[in-house]
Amino acid sequence: MNITIPHRLAASLVFAMLVTAQPKAIAAGGSFFPVKPAPTPAKAIPPPPIFYVSKNGDNTSGDNWVHAWSELDQIQWKKVTPGSTIIIDGGGNGNNGRGGPVPESGRTQTNGVTYTTPLTVQADGSANHEIVIVVAGKDPL
Repeated sequence: MNITIPHRLAASLVFAMLVTAQPKAIAAGGSFFPVKPAPTPAKAIPPPPIFYVSKNGDNTSGDNWVHAWSELDQIQWKKVTPGSTIIIDGGGNGNNGRGGPVPESGRTQTNGVTYTTPLTVQADGSANHEIVIVVAGKDPL
């Protein structure tokens, strides 16, 4: 069975469909004509954090030299994540320029600066994101 709709009536029906459908589409947060959403840009990966230990720091956040943790046992290990770097302030040329334990003293010396507490690492890195501990200006320990 074929039904013939006069041209003028067909145009009226299409217009009626547009008028009734468009407000619903717009109210739903869209538009009448399908529009592809813009692609979501990739999130930038933040650089791994760097923390600082220095006798001259104020022992607060450890996130720069001013706010450096003032002693090795003051490192806030909960903030240290895989990929983090901890830079320990040195100075002078103590212990052959590398820093490390001072024999039989229980202290740690880093190129002239002596820390009175041992460095006890309490965080884990991962295979691709090691935790790096370095004396300022030297190779990683």
